Amino acid sequence: MGGLLKQKPRPFYKDPLVIVIVILTFILLCRILFAVNYRGVYIVGSSMNPTLYDGDFVYISVYGEPDYGDIVVLETDGEPIIKRVIAMGGDSVYMQQGVVYIMYEGEDGYTALEEDYLSSKYCTLSLAVNSFDAVYVPEGYIFVLGDNRDNSKDSRSYGCFSLSSVDGVVTEWSLKYKDFFTAVYG
Repeated sequence: MGGLLKQKPRPFYKDPLVIVIVILTFILLCRILFAVNYRGVYIVGSSMNPTLYDGDFVYISVYGEPDYGDIVVLETDGEPIIKRVIAMGGDSVYMQQGVVYIMYEGEDGYTALEEDYLSSKYCTLSLAVNSFDAVYVPEGYIFVLGDNRDNSKDSRSYGCFSLSSVDGVVTEWSLKYKDFFTAVYG
């Protein structure tokens, strides 16, 4: 019997070239999704010491609204700045000898803000810049301060920032691994 043997076709997923193409396509799609949602930012200056230092590299999420305590990148006078959200629309805030007091919208009294991220090295209580009278934050705005209270141009200089001036929020995972990202991209 001299008939031809018919080979069973090989499943496409066992072809090494197909596997490589699928992996590369997956990596490319992940990279595109990451680039659409996140942007890398180099820190310039000392206004966020000791949380972020000059030359650090972090990622910001370009979607979503900031919340209390978030670190945000804002546009002011055509320049980006990075600060921490202290108060939001409807709140009132003041500072007395380095201690921030906030009256949240709908509440009757001020509460001292617990700021464990601050260092006494960067907040001299007796400096005039570390005391200011109560400021009301309008709806659609935020009040921000640098973690280096002695050396930061923030809402004490510029006033409240509109939410539309927020470029993005620094991600928690980016802060956690900032030393790695700084080493790779710095």
